[in-house]
Amino acid sequence: MASATADSLEARYDAIKLAQPQQQAKYADWITSGAVDAATLSEACNNLGLNLDVAGGQISYKDGPASARFGGGPGSSQLSYDLMYVRHGKTTGNTEPRVYQGYVDEPSNALNEIGLAQAEEAADKV
Repeated sequence: MASATADSLEARYDAIKLAQPQQQAKYADWITSGAVDAATLSEACNNLGLNLDVAGGQISYKDGPASARFGGGPGSSQLSYDLMYVRHGKTTGNTEPRVYQGYVDEPSNALNEIGLAQAEEAADKV
């Protein structure tokens, strides 16, 4: 049973590795689409003593040593964190036009069946 789990885990890692170039291309397209206010994000990070490489998806301490860089990547001895942007799944509330959508806790803001499936799919991918 342990080898079956290891095999399925290895297959999942292989699938992730194969999908990575496409994900990187989608990220680059998203960054250049105008949907991301890189200047504001960079300024906010700067105010916190951080450097933000929006295009590379990496963040580091502003005045820290190179070894303190976040996002060293696989096999790196550096601290490594991936910054992922994931939108929440579908709710009944976000299918209806409402002014305060997402600002209040109420049952219509809970994930519906489609949203739960979307969340599970996203969890499997990340």
